[in-house]
Amino acid sequence: MRKGQSNNSSLGRLFKFIISESGWSLAIVIVLIVASTICTLMMTIFLRTLIDDYIIPLSQSVSPDFSPLAIALVKLSAVLLVGILADFISSLLMIKVGQGVMMSLRRSVFDHLQTLSLRYFDSRAAGDIMSVFTNDIETLRQVIGRTIPQLFSAVISIVSVLVSMIVMSLPLTLAAIVW
Repeated sequence: MRKGQSNNSSLGRLFKFIISESGWSLAIVIVLIVASTICTLMMTIFLRTLIDDYIIPLSQSVSPDFSPLAIALVKLSAVLLVGILADFISSLLMIKVGQGVMMSLRRSVFDHLQTLSLRYFDSRAAGDIMSVFTNDIETLRQVIGRTIPQLFSAVISIVSVLVSMIVMSLPLTLAAIVW
């Protein structure tokens, strides 16, 4: 088997293990990350509306009425609060998912170590076995706890920025992409 195939199958097995161990929590985390990103996108689009529809007319008015601006700012605050809460809850759930997956992974690796023959342990130094065990588990903990959520969030953010650019101005978006 070539090296690339081995890495892909290992990554696939890792994702299957994460999904099987996390249950619905991982799906909820994904939904919350999408909600947080949508709130950020809504805030970006709403700022344009806020300036064009509220602030510029107020600056040109002789006797400005600030109540529509105040209502718009309350709506903006509500959207931001929902985004912050979604991000916070997704972070907490991802910590819970990560810890649960890591506990199951450690148990699985420990159970596998128990099935190995004595010849395996006699041919290797105890420190080497424990070093590989702890280093690999720690690396997987970082991947599960940080890298996967950041990767997913980055992909969602790129898509949302592209959508935001298209909504604001299609010709400028095309010019930015082509240039």
